[in-house]
Amino acid sequence: MICITVSSFDDPSRFRPMQHFSPETWHAAWLDTKDLPTTPRVADNPSTADRWMKALGKLPD
Repeated sequence: MICITVSSFDDPSRFRPMQHFSPETWHAAWLDTKDLPTTPRVADNPSTADRWMKALGKLPD
């Protein structure tokens, strides 16, 4: 997975958002794609949290 902003491209209409990561950081009033699936922050994602713990022994701040 690569996380990028759609506005990083000259023609963002070529890229269709598929999901949101870290929905707790949303400003819902600014979001027109709030019906997309979401993945919560690292601490709420057991698979990602496990990889962080194995690699660093702690979750990111």
